[in-house]
Amino acid sequence: MKWQPRGFGIRFGDCFCLGEKKLITRSARLVFRLMAVPVLMIVPGLASSEEIPALHPAPNKLACKSAAIRLGEDANTAELCVLQGSFSHDKYILKIGGSVVIQGIDDQTTTGIQASHKGKMVALRCPPQNVSPRATAAEIQQIVPGYTAEQAKAAADLMATSNLGMEVGRLCQVSVEGDAVMTVQVLFD
Repeated sequence: MKWQPRGFGIRFGDCFCLGEKKLITRSARLVFRLMAVPVLMIVPGLASSEEIPALHPAPNKLACKSAAIRLGEDANTAELCVLQGSFSHDKYILKIGGSVVIQGIDDQTTTGIQASHKGKMVALRCPPQNVSPRATAAEIQQIVPGYTAEQAKAAADLMATSNLGMEVGRLCQVSVEGDAVMTVQVLFD
């Protein structure tokens, strides 16, 4: 193959490699995806606690949040419940229309649990929100958008002298056929 310098790309035979529309489109998409998550977490109002319902489980007590969702053509109610273990795993239960669809422990929800309900694939994923030692209040609020400024400051004060990180919550997302239908901020107080 014969190459020729040309503008900002290099020509290899019939392919102008860096100038290809597909490559530019893919690069732009990648940059957008990499920047979208931090922007949503930093810009006030886009990821505020008002938009994401918060769930505060207590040891050995079931705490739940519900939301209206669509499952195909049908309107349903989805309910996410968390039973916080006392020095043990937390249990996550997802109900749709009153029927238990998914249940598992926190370790399973980290990577996601899937099940079929009325012919639709339903998934529950709750990755942990870990705060590193000596994290600032601003850093904590980026990690846990469900925290108020006061909660973030209290957590930062607690972490100021710590050498260990701490899991402060989980951001749970329920999806049906790959589309997010419910998001719940689980906060461990």
